[in-house]
Amino acid sequence: MAYAYSEHQSNVVKREDKVLSLETRLAVPPNDVSQLEWPRYSRFILTIIDKTGKDTVYPFANIPAQDMFEIEQNIRDAHLIKSIYPFFNTGSGGAVIEDDDALSNTSFIFGIWKGKTVANVVSENPGCKDKLLEQREFLAKNAAKFPKNNILISDIDKVVKQLDAGIYTALSSAPALPTSKTIYSQPYKPLAGRCDSERRVFAYSIEIVCNYNMRYAWEIAIKNGYAPLKKMENGRNEVQVSEMVKNSSSSIKMTDAEFTGLFGKAFVELKAFTYDKFPEFYDEAQAREKKRKENAAPTAS
Repeated sequence: MAYAYSEHQSNVVKREDKVLSLETRLAVPPNDVSQLEWPRYSRFILTIIDKTGKDTVYPFANIPAQDMFEIEQNIRDAHLIKSIYPFFNTGSGGAVIEDDDALSNTSFIFGIWKGKTVANVVSENPGCKDKLLEQREFLAKNAAKFPKNNILISDIDKVVKQLDAGIYTALSSAPALPTSKTIYSQPYKPLAGRCDSERRVFAYSIEIVCNYNMRYAWEIAIKNGYAPLKKMENGRNEVQVSEMVKNSSSSIKMTDAEFTGLFGKAFVELKAFTYDKFPEFYDEAQAREKKRKENAAPTAS
């Protein structure tokens, strides 16, 4: 088998304590595989260097080249929704919410709002400000005993601020749009040949999401760990996530410009490789394989 690679770092996104790197590895397939199947042997590698904790972590994930075409289409769709988002009432009045004003997914655990988030409550009844403030007072009295109360208190404070600004008024006056779109999602996938001393296999997952009404709208989340595999009836090996150890994870949010720059360059490289570089690399791979066979052939005595 012979391969030829176009391998290099494509782009980076930097934060004070995080760096996201996108690495390109585009390959020519083995000689016994159709040239048309080269995307199966090519990939893009996303790595987040995260120094926010006590120890630096480096979670990474592979995106097969063949998946990039679907990602490109999903990004186009997300940009389209983002462009018309301000003209629709979506529960936030189409307003762009700063990340600090975003609400959590924490739900009330008792009372008439049990199982609902603060966002759910306000979306159902924008005129509930007084009741929210009453609930806030009750939550504050028990915050020492129930730490999760502090999250709900923060959500109430944020939403009251938004109510006062008129963001949640007249929710039913316009059709609603979803608040986010999943651009790409890969559940835990094992990486063959990489195991720990207990024979647990390294696995990674990645999710890319666009949150339409956030200023830092694009988020990439990566998780790594080691876990045993279970053979399923369909013959596939499934990662036993419940038994995963040595976990590491990180995420990073990006602006439109940062995200477009990151993936835009990858798409250009992918297309350039397809139409320009692949024929050259294929010929190179063929020549190397021919030379290998000639060197391996027994010489006549």
